[in-house]
Amino acid sequence: MQCKKPKGLNYRHAYHAGNFADVLKHVLLVRLMRALQRKEKGFLFVDTHAGRGGYDLAAAAEGDTRARRPEWPDGIGRLWDRTDLPPEVADYVAVIRQYDQYKGNQGGVPRFYPGSPRIARLVARPQDRMELWEKHPSECAFLRDEFLGERRVSVH
Repeated sequence: MQCKKPKGLNYRHAYHAGNFADVLKHVLLVRLMRALQRKEKGFLFVDTHAGRGGYDLAAAAEGDTRARRPEWPDGIGRLWDRTDLPPEVADYVAVIRQYDQYKGNQGGVPRFYPGSPRIARLVARPQDRMELWEKHPSECAFLRDEFLGERRVSVH
């Protein structure tokens, strides 16, 4: 399926990656997936507004036309070095750290932040499947690249 440009769509996940709303949404996503995994049978994860799958927090702060105040310091940035987190939040932070390190960050602050599709894939078991949908053509292209060759993941 081709990624076609929708009319009037201008929202970019990258500017908001790792903000407080992402933290809340992603903590709940990890908890929900862990709960579904209590049963051995696999499930289908569907994301209808998938974005690109992963974000470079440094690039997101640059913006397309001008610098922007990054939103992640008030989200994942507030949790990054904490050692007193509830287990559910610590589980989420561990998933984010896993992605950040996988993408090559060795620094003391987060650099790479996974979107919902990548978080779901990091948490998913071999029997779990994923259907990812994104309307924005360039975001869809990034999403395809992010999951290129991954079994049990379909990008539309």
